[in-house]
This record gives sequence, structure tokens and C-alpha cells, in this order.
Amino acid sequence: MQEVIAKFIELQKLEDEIIEAQKVLTEGPEKLAASQERLDQVTSAHDEVAAGLKEARAKLKELELDLLSLKELMDGNHARSTRATGERSYRAVLDELEIIKKRMAENEDGTLEFMEKQDSLKAALPAAEELLKEAQETHAALAREVNADMERAGAAIDVRRASIDAMLATIDPAAAERFVASARAHGGRAMAAVTGGTCQVCRLRIPPQLYNELQSHSKIMTCPSCARIMHFVAPQPKAEEPPKEKKARKPRRSAEG
Repeated sequence: MQEVIAKFIELQKLEDEIIEAQKVLTEGPEKLAASQERLDQVTSAHDEVAAGLKEARAKLKELELDLLSLKELMDGNHARSTRATGERSYRAVLDELEIIKKRMAENEDGTLEFMEKQDSLKAALPAAEELLKEAQETHAALAREVNADMERAGAAIDVRRASIDAMLATIDPAAAERFVASARAHGGRAMAAVTGGTCQVCRLRIPPQLYNELQSHSKIMTCPSCARIMHFVAPQPKAEEPPKEKKARKPRRSAEG
């Protein structure tokens, strides 16, 4: 039975390696999702700057055309004022001129506002483009790394599963089934080391009689608490502390001294 337990321990090492490889397969997509989220945020910030700059330029073009139209109206009304006959007609032309002047002042204010906005966004765009480029490169590099890691992990799992199947075939079927059942029930962690009378998985203190029987390796035994297959691991001897140096006593002074 000791030989079976020894094979169980080797099987557990393979199961542990599979668990670590499965972590890579689980964590890989999570890393990529977090990186994609960061890239999306940087892309959104860049697009907001680019769209704002495009909007500012379009608005300035619109204001420019509007100003040209207002100047034409202004010139036309000046010409009309010279031809106006009568006080009422002349006053109507002046009112229209005031309206045009007001619209031109609003146009000028809008032009200044959007010019400032355009200048600010033009200054911010290069930094936003650089951040976007860095984020894209970082995400692409991470994707290559994660995909390679996941590919290696998948291959490692296949190799170790094949090794497990081959080793199980060399063990008594009933014993092999116990290991498989324990691994299935505990997420691949079929075995529990017992050292110094304590299960190293669930920390249960094993009853003395059971602990003594475990050390004999006479049969397959499971922990009363976590139900994993137990295997005995001898406690590591404590390192001996170097002897402490005795302090030399100081000579006593005589009463005469």
C-alpha cells in the first residue's frame, strides 16, 4: 500500500500542476478584459478630444460664413440708408443696421470662444494620440503574451492528464477510483499531507490512534474532516540554536580598593 500512496503523491503533483495551468486559462481572459477596458477608456478620451476639435473647426467655418453674410447685409443697408426717403424709412434702415451690428458682435464672441476651444483641443490632441498609441501597443503586447501563456497552459494540461491516465492504469482499479473520486470532489486536491498529527489542509488534529495507523501506510485513509486522502509527512527537525556565549564575570573589587 505504501507504493500506492507514493503514486498518489505523484498524481497529486500532476493535479497541482493542472490547477496552476487552469489558473492561467482563467486569469488570462480577465487580464485581457481589464486591458481592453483601459484601452476603451483611453480611446474614448482621445475620440472626445478629436470630435471636439472637429466640432470647433466646423463651428468656426459656420461663423465665418455667417460673418460674410452679415457684412453683405451691412453693406446693403448702408447703401439703402443713402437712398432712404423720409424719416420713417431712414429709421427702419438704422434699426436693421443695429440688429446686424448686434449679430456681428455675437458672431465675434462666438468666434473667440471657439478659437480658444480649438487652440486648447489642438494642444491636447498630441498627448491624447500618444496615450492611445501606448495603450494600443500595451494591449497588443499583453494579448500576445496572454495568448501564448494560455496556449502553453492548455498543452501542459493535456500532457499532465495523459500522464495521470497512464499512472492510474498502473494502480489497482479500486484504489485508482478512490483517488479520482477525491480529486473530483475537491477540485483536483485529492491529497492532504498530515504532519505532526495535523491535517495541513483543514488543520484538524488527527486522533492519535488514527495518526499512528497512518504512519504504518497499511491502507488508504481519509481525513475525518475534509475527507481527502491522507499521507504522512515526517516533521522537519528543528535547527539547533548555537550555544549562547557566557559573559565573562567582572572581577570583584576588594573592599580596600
